[in-house]
Amino acid sequence: MSLPSLSLMADETAEAPRAVARALRENAGQLKAVAKLLETIKPSHILTCARGSSDHAASYFKYLSEIVMGVPCCSLGASVASVYEAKLKLRDTVLLTISQSGRSPDILAMQSFAKASGTPTIAIGSVANFLDTGCLSLISDNNRGFWMFKGCHFDRSLILLCVRWYLAYGLSLRDLEEMMAERGISIDHSTIHRWVIRFSPKLLRNFNLRKRSVTAKWHMDETYIKVHGEWMYLSRAIDSVGDTVEFYFSKNRDLPAAKRFFRQALDRHGRPDRVVIDGSQTNREALVSCDTTRRLRDETAKSIKSIEIRKSKHLNNRIEQDHLRIKRRTRPMLGFKTPACADIILAGIEIVHMMRKRQARFSYNPNPSLAEQFAILAA
Repeated sequence: MSLPSLSLMADETAEAPRAVARALRENAGQLKAVAKLLETIKPSHILTCARGSSDHAASYFKYLSEIVMGVPCCSLGASVASVYEAKLKLRDTVLLTISQSGRSPDILAMQSFAKASGTPTIAIGSVANFLDTGCLSLISDNNRGFWMFKGCHFDRSLILLCVRWYLAYGLSLRDLEEMMAERGISIDHSTIHRWVIRFSPKLLRNFNLRKRSVTAKWHMDETYIKVHGEWMYLSRAIDSVGDTVEFYFSKNRDLPAAKRFFRQALDRHGRPDRVVIDGSQTNREALVSCDTTRRLRDETAKSIKSIEIRKSKHLNNRIEQDHLRIKRRTRPMLGFKTPACADIILAGIEIVHMMRKRQARFSYNPNPSLAEQFAILAA
């Protein structure tokens, strides 16, 4: 592996002509529909709605509209519909929205308002959003998922490699720094740590969207994690086949922490039939409280029997063994510095653990490697 000759941002800038040419070629039918719409409506003016760097693209469209078509063009405040709930009077106009990710709440709110008022909308983005006419799909040639890595100096593949190796194997940050140096890439160990902190939550969020459902029999237990010389607690649960149900890191092993863990697990996976715990009375009280609260709130669940709770250290050997996979990775780290960093890094280690259990759905590749799974989640 050699040092990239250009930064990721410069590489994307150089790639822009190819991306535009490809967009014009692949969206020829949608462009014809947009042209026919403008000819039919003959709008007195055109409105644009974008923010950040996307607003620069809207400025180019403004000159295109006014010089080539002779139609005045003006921009709307992105948050007037979402934050201020302004009732705009959109008549004899067409709305153009531009969003790099296609997920901006303000832009989507403006599109919803325009749709409700009967105003035709043209949406330009890197992913397909809901539209009335068409979407110009501007995706880079190698499908970088560039908004996730926007502003990064190093290439996406190098960042994912360092994050994956740190979370999956017993390597320190300085080990990775030395390994990259042997490959001709100068990276400080603190930079790798920042990558882990920045991208682990995003990878976890994308993984949860693909996570398979779990069985209705759970095993729950806590394990100890040392943070700045103090012992803290990682609550974990697995199902009857060993798949990870949920995990939660907390400073204290008390009733509020146990309730937060069970609420999180029940919200994401629903009610199990049975939960096996150790002799902790706190965990039992937390589970009974959370289950009762959910049954009282749901009218249809009042007739359903409560969750069966079994206290047995022998039956919980399964999750005790599962703890070892996490402790095996945290042991070389010699403890964490802060609870916040511990929470994020432990979540990243849990992602790798779930990947090895094949808990994510990938329709076109039922048995992907760790590297392939990381690339898919980051795309």
